[in-house]
Amino acid sequence: MGKTTQESHPALAEERMRHEEIQQLLDGRLSVDPWASFRARGEFRVREDPSWSGNGFGPLEVCWHSV
Repeated sequence: MGKTTQESHPALAEERMRHEEIQQLLDGRLSVDPWASFRARGEFRVREDPSWSGNGFGPLEVCWHSV
């Protein structure tokens, strides 16, 4: 904690130069085509699994819903 401030966002000072290099490479290449995209909301729930040991989180499943 305390290694950076909000002003350094989105890269740490020691990573700033590489971040800007990558940003220039990606500019214009990462975009969303509104005609080929969709939004969905995931509903996560614990799945019944008789083989689950009971340790840690239970097995999860997700059901996707259009938004």
